[in-house]
Parts: sequence; structure tokens; C-alpha cells
Amino acid sequence: MRAWWRLLGLAALTCLFVLPSLARAGIRIAVAPFDNASSSSEFEGLSVGLQSMVTTDLAMAESVEVVERARLQDLIAEMQLADTGVMDPSTAARVGKVVGATHVVTGSFTVANDQMRIDARLANVETATIQKAAQRTGPQEEFFDLEKQVVRDLLDLAGVQLSAKERHKVDQIHTFEFDSFVKFSEGVALGDADRFEEAVQILEQVSRSDPDFGLASLTLTDIQSAAKEAARRAEAARIVSAEQAFVARQAEARREAELLEKLRAVSKDTSEDWKRRMAAELLTVVGLVGGNHGGFNELKSNADRFALERLGEQAYQRMWAEMQPRMPEWFPTKINPSPFFSEKFGFERVLDGNLRNWFTGTNHNYLLSECKRATSVGEHLDKLWVPPRRQLELQHEVLTTAKGCLDERRYQDAMIDVAEGFRDLGYVGRSTVILQELSRASGDERVLSKIARELEYNVARQKEVDAFPVGSPAHEILMHKAASRGNYPGVSELKRADAGKRLWRAHWRIRGRIPVYDPLFINGLPAWAMAGKSEGYELATGPRTGSHESRSIRHYRDLRNIGSYSQRQAEPPSMLVIGGAVRKDLTAKVTLDFTPASDWWPNKLAEKPAGWAPLAERPSAGLLVAVRELMTRPVCDPADDTSMTPVPTTGIGAIVHEGQLMIAEITETWPDEPDRCNMSRGRGPEGLAIGKIYAKRPMSKKRAELTVSVRGNRVEARAGGARVSTTLPEARSGFVALYADGEGYVELADPSWE
Repeated sequence: MRAWWRLLGLAALTCLFVLPSLARAGIRIAVAPFDNASSSSEFEGLSVGLQSMVTTDLAMAESVEVVERARLQDLIAEMQLADTGVMDPSTAARVGKVVGATHVVTGSFTVANDQMRIDARLANVETATIQKAAQRTGPQEEFFDLEKQVVRDLLDLAGVQLSAKERHKVDQIHTFEFDSFVKFSEGVALGDADRFEEAVQILEQVSRSDPDFGLASLTLTDIQSAAKEAARRAEAARIVSAEQAFVARQAEARREAELLEKLRAVSKDTSEDWKRRMAAELLTVVGLVGGNHGGFNELKSNADRFALERLGEQAYQRMWAEMQPRMPEWFPTKINPSPFFSEKFGFERVLDGNLRNWFTGTNHNYLLSECKRATSVGEHLDKLWVPPRRQLELQHEVLTTAKGCLDERRYQDAMIDVAEGFRDLGYVGRSTVILQELSRASGDERVLSKIARELEYNVARQKEVDAFPVGSPAHEILMHKAASRGNYPGVSELKRADAGKRLWRAHWRIRGRIPVYDPLFINGLPAWAMAGKSEGYELATGPRTGSHESRSIRHYRDLRNIGSYSQRQAEPPSMLVIGGAVRKDLTAKVTLDFTPASDWWPNKLAEKPAGWAPLAERPSAGLLVAVRELMTRPVCDPADDTSMTPVPTTGIGAIVHEGQLMIAEITETWPDEPDRCNMSRGRGPEGLAIGKIYAKRPMSKKRAELTVSVRGNRVEARAGGARVSTTLPEARSGFVALYADGEGYVELADPSWE
């Protein structure tokens, strides 16, 4: 018995003292790409494919931590080691120290005459020496076994003892197909080079042909995620780069452009205190879209005002996203800044002054308020580019969050306002639920009396909404009457005028309310109209799905009965910018339908006459991409005393025109006689016209889904079975817009992009 206990004691001492010291401290291994020692570059990609496999298999040992391969690749690229061959011990040690590794695996492989050799070395980071080496040779088709033997050798050399379960995991074969391994390695290398589209294509092919190759599927998922993240970051960088480049080149506004760049730099600097970042975002919002509060006046006079306002709105959305998790301690109430930029105030002084007022001051009029001092909650939600219904939902969420620290009466009154807002939009049931919940929680007679009145209004409103079939013009009028605050007919008038002039005029007034500065939501996307109405011109939405929401836009123009003056003038096109952010690479879609909808006829006809038919002509219609300089102000040319816009609107159109699908330049057109400088405004540009045509193909369908894809300077369009593509002289960034121009009818429905 004593001998038995002595044996157990000896085994315990062996486990405690004989194993290498690094094993006791914990092993963290980084695996570098393997060097291609073959005479041919045919198998170059195996360098990272072998690295990926070895890293994955080493991670099967629970006592071993491996360095993430992507992190190591970034470091190797940063240290410019990718093209220097196998790392020497000192270089391996430097890399290992940066990533916190105890060991670094380096090595090489050779493929020749159907034979493969793998050499691997285990470098000790602390001593900067090659601790031990492993080498295996065998038939090329048995590479999977060679790789497993090398992994087991490396673990043995590191002093790692595998359990039966761990050994089983390590021995799991990734693939038996050498060709699959080669293609997999090629895909990994392309992913490392940020050539994501090619990498995904190859790895999808490997996964289909070799479905048991689990590592290929996992790598495919990782690269797809990396591609999405890279695209998101690249898009954000492109938006900032494009918009800042535009404003910075305006010589008259250089100082303000520099201030804007400083603000944006502070707002993006994650090392800055969040309050300072928020102050920078808010100054951007106030300066660009804050009305008469001052700031960037020269910039707004010289640059594209639409682009600047959208830049400010994006800053507001980022601010809101950062503020939401910090509620109710802090939350937005209303915008009212202290003095903004002027020649006598420096950047730091203005930023710090507003920072104090918004966060530590005592004036409740400033935007960022502590909950207990707030005078209003959830204002200015229209700047979030969400429909009014969603604005009310957000305001309801903010009030619910702030309930515990708001004055009870203020909370109750604000919540009643939200309920009224839902009722005005036609969501009577949602309004009633809010009022009933408020009633159950309140013991204030004043509040209960007010709630009772609101519930009575809800009952009456519901009867109004239910009085006409859903989808009928009268129902649509009632749904928007209170929300729009317009002079619309009431229920009794609508019942008397089912086919009367007043009904259809009111119906058209709703459909035709397309704002220029505030967004209308088309298929959920914010859209801004860039052309006003004129005689003989119609632009309206399809059926409204909310007070500011629809799935489509309808264009119609009939010049048969227009006077001679209007005939001499170029009619402005229908153009709605959608999304509100500058974009470069994207795939956008819209459905074009040239057959008039049954519920549509021209606004100038108060009621639909018997036998009425629209023009047989088809207008030009489609999608514009890379649209720029939408709202630049004219300047005076003192040389000839004429007014002109120095930077015309331009874009690339994927449009159906005269029976053909084409890709063409869209350019601004000008009147024959320029305006004089002493005119306050002048007519400005006449509209947009088709310029250089890059590609075209016949297309005859009356209804088709138009898709335009932009990747760098490559543009492709598809519609109705036709396909055209072209390579532009350079890549372009800009806004996306719906476009229609010319006589006849077209409906543009369900725009979207990815």
C-alpha cells in the first residue's frame, strides 16, 4: 500500500515540476503564414490555408490559447513582413510580444512531384530562439495527415498533453481533397487582401463541392461578416470624404469648412469624453440645419445646401443613437444653442462654452438636460428621418423611460399629447390604449377629466375612419385630415360627395403633398422632391399608407393644352432624392409601370370623365445615382453682369427612354438668356437633360423592375429582360434619386437598395 501511495506522489510531483514552466504559466501560440519553398508559385495560397488549418487545430487543445489569425495578419501587414519570407527568431519574438504570445509557429512547405513536405518551428518569444522543430513528408494527396502530424508534433514540443477527447478533436480531418484545400487557401488569401467578393465566390464553390469541409464554411461566414463590416466602414468613410471634399473646395467658405472638419474629428474620436463628442455633433446639427442660430453661413451660401443639411441630419441621428442608452439620466429636449462661430470666437472656446451650457449649466432651454430639470421631452424627432408614426413611438419610449424622474403632471400631459398624435394619424386603437393605461395609473381629477374627453374624441374619430371602406378616397382623406390640419371635407360632406368635385380635389391635395425640405417616406425610405410643379405637370404619390408614407410616386405630364409661353419653357423633371446619404457602391431597384392606375387621373380634372384616357406616350423614367450639387445658389459674374450656378447638378441615369434601357449622364440645363445680377433670384437652371449615352438596348415592356448596380466605376442596369453595362472614366459618389421626365404616365414603386 505504501508503494502505491509513493507512486501517486511521484506522479503528482511530475505534473507539478517536470512539465515546462511555460505550460504551467499558460501557452498562447501565434501561427504565422507558412513560406512557399516550392519552385513554383502555383501553390502560393497554401501559405495562409495551412496557417488557418494549423491555427484551428491547435485551438482544439483546451490548455492552449491561439492568437486570432486575422489579428496576426493585420500585424504582419503593418510590420511589412508579408513579403520577407520565413521569420527569423528575433522577428518572430517581436511579433509574439505584440500579440501577447508565448510561442510563435513559423515554417514552410514544399510541393513537388506529387510529394509534400511541411516544416514547422516553435519559437520561444521570451528567449527569441527556435525551441524545437517538426518536419513531415509524404504524398501530396495525404496532406491532411501530414498537417495533423505536424500539429501533434508542435503540441508535444510545447509540452501539451492531450486528453483523449482533445486528441479526437485535433485528429478531425478538414478535407481529404487536395484540390479543395488549394481552392480554400486561395479564398483565404483573397479575403486577407480584402478582395471579399472573389473570396466569397471561391469559398462558396468549395463548400458546395466539398460539403464536409467545415472549416471552409466557417471561413466563408467570417469573410462574409468581414465584407459587410468593411463595406459599412467604407461607406461611412466615403460619405464623409465626399461631403467634406465638396465643402472644403469652396474658397469663400474655407474657414467654416475647417471648423466643420474639426467638429467632425472630435465627434468621431472615441478617446474623447462622450459629452464633448455630443457637443461637437450638436454644433454640427445646429450650424447646418438649425435655422437662424448662426454658423456656417458662408458655407451654406457657396455649397450644396441639400448636401449640408443631410450632413447635419446624419449628425443628429448619430447623436440620438448615442443618447438613447444614457436615458433617463440625460436625454434630448430641445435645440437652443449659445452663440455659435464668429471671427472673434475660437473653436475651443465655442465648443467648451456650449459643452458647459448643455451639461453643467442651469438654463433649461439648452438641449441636453438632466431628467429632473427637463421642460420638454422628445422634441425634434423629425430630424431622425423616420415617419411621423415612428416619431410618436419614439416619443412614447422616451416618456416611458423618463417617467420616474419627470414631474408627474408634465409626464401625464406629454403622454396625452402622444395619444392625440396617434389619433390624428388614424391609429385610434393605439391612442386609446395609451389613454386607458394613463387613466388607471392616475388619481388626478384634472387628468382623468382630460383623458375622458380624449377617449370621447377617439370614439368619434373611429366612427369617422370606419365610415368609408379602407382604400377609398374618402377614407384616405379622413385618415389624413387631422394630421395635415388642412381644409378637408368632413364626414357629412364626404357622404354627400362620393363622386363630387370636392372629394376628388381633397383626395388629390393629399396625394400631391410632396415636401421639398421635409422627407416623404416612399417604401420606408425618406425622399425629398427636387422639382416644383408647373402648368401641365403632375407629381403625386400612390395610395398613402400613412400621413407621410406611400409605396410609390406617380408622374404625369400633358402639354396639349398649354399656352405658348409654357411651351417655350423646359418643364422640370420629377426627381426625388431618396435615402439622404451620399453613396458610391450599391444595388438599387425600382418598379416602373407605364399603365395608369385605376384610381388615378389628372389633378386638373376635378372628377374622372367618362371615357377619359391618358396620353399614349411613355415618359423617361428610372434611377439616378451619383447625383451631386442639387441645391447650389447662383453667383454673380461681374464680367458680364449675369447670374449663374457655378457647379451644375450632374448624375448617372439608369433609365428607360424612348423604348430603350440606357445608362447616360444627366446634366443640368440652362435658359438661353441668363439672368441679370441685379435680379434677386432669377429662374436658375431649367431642369435636367440626358447627356452622353454610355450604353443602350431596346426594351418594350410596359411594366418592369429596374435594377442598377454600381461597383467602383462599373455600372450595370437590368429591366424587362434587357441588360446594359458600362465602365465610367472614374468612380463617382453622390445621392440616389427617382427620375421621370416627359409626357405621359409612369409610376415608380417600391424603391430599395442594398
